[in-house]
Amino acid sequence: MRKLILGLCLGLTLMAPLPAQDERQQKFQTAVDSYTSQLEKTPNSLEALRGRSLAYLGLGQVDLALADIQRAHEMAPGNAGILAERSAVLSKIGRLRDALADIQQAIALEPRVAAHHLAESYLYSDLREHKRALASANQALALAPRYALAFCARGLASSELGDFGQAVADCNQALAIQPGLATAYQVRAYANTLLEKYPEALEDYKLALAADPDNVYIYSGRGYTYEKMAQWQEALQDYNRALQLDPGRGLTYVSRGGVYLQLQDYNQAFADYDQAVQLLPQEPRAYCGRGFAQNGQGRFEAALGDFNTAVALDPTLAESFYGRGLVYFSHEWYGEALKDYNKALELNPEYVACYASRAHLYEETRRPELAMQDYNTAIGLSPRAAELYVDRGRLKNDQGDRDGALADIASAQGLVRSETVSRELQALIAEVENPDQQPPDAGPGEGPEERSLPRPQSPGIYDRL
Repeated sequence: MRKLILGLCLGLTLMAPLPAQDERQQKFQTAVDSYTSQLEKTPNSLEALRGRSLAYLGLGQVDLALADIQRAHEMAPGNAGILAERSAVLSKIGRLRDALADIQQAIALEPRVAAHHLAESYLYSDLREHKRALASANQALALAPRYALAFCARGLASSELGDFGQAVADCNQALAIQPGLATAYQVRAYANTLLEKYPEALEDYKLALAADPDNVYIYSGRGYTYEKMAQWQEALQDYNRALQLDPGRGLTYVSRGGVYLQLQDYNQAFADYDQAVQLLPQEPRAYCGRGFAQNGQGRFEAALGDFNTAVALDPTLAESFYGRGLVYFSHEWYGEALKDYNKALELNPEYVACYASRAHLYEETRRPELAMQDYNTAIGLSPRAAELYVDRGRLKNDQGDRDGALADIASAQGLVRSETVSRELQALIAEVENPDQQPPDAGPGEGPEERSLPRPQSPGIYDRL
């Protein structure tokens, strides 16, 4: 989205293939040098300040970009174009509310510029305010009915609101207006990903890369699709490529850190989330992810601090409450853990991992009926998760329901995709078949709480267009 907004505000050509990374960096540096020379001769040149700000942004030197565009704004506070450009810089560093305020000022000054409404739509998408994102995209289309990128923005908002038919139709319309538009392929791929139509999504990403082969956002988007497919190595490859193209994109570190969490490589996950915190100090998902990584490392106090920070930054992020609940659970502070699990489920009633962890808590506090309810809900939401059948089967066996345990074992077989769950399934089979035999120790780090460790929600497509 950052590249898209910059293009809309500054008139960049979005669809031309990007040059090689070194060549691109050299072009930005040449632009910086040229504008700096111009400013030495004419210190108050708005054109030079705006141009150098964009060039600094291309080099990833966001603080310098912000300083230049801020100076330009002070010289011309009523210039809507400068406000839009400052909005793009602020969005790059995660100051989304400030970016939204700037673009809305630009709209007040130039209400009939469709590009401003489009930028507002994507900012609302970043802020997960999808109905407002849809309204802004509709306003852009009312002003410019053949604005292909506005159809893409409406398609993105429609995807998030569950109107996938509208999303696909909007992307198709964008491609009819502007054949080969990479953004349209990206948004359609995202809609197909949410529909779990993964082959179609991957084909759209292939078409997007054919149109724009070095686009960092396409690699990030495809990485997310591979995550949904549980193809972790392929996801890592795409995120690695995205970071080669733009090493300063904080949300890519958030996404790659999530893959490392899934692989239980907590040291690498911590490194990525820590880098994200440095790049995006106001991004709650960066703190939340670092909290999960530190929880996995056994650094519970540090994890608690990060989850508290994430909650303070965004009290609507369910993953932060869930992660903090895991830390409380590890300390056997069951009352506090339950409060946080309940809050997470209030914010996200389809949070499968949270139902599973709350079931674990109910088991620990000897409330098997409530634990069974949570396992049933989790399985209803995720019927192909083998670990849920293993956990519910163990609870059934403990409650004397051997036939029920055998049924869950049968359901789990064929769904197992990890060695940890496979070992737990075999242990459960041994328990059911030999009830008088002492069950083997699962070993450190292999209990249900560890296995159910989630990752913060992937940023999705918002920063990838």
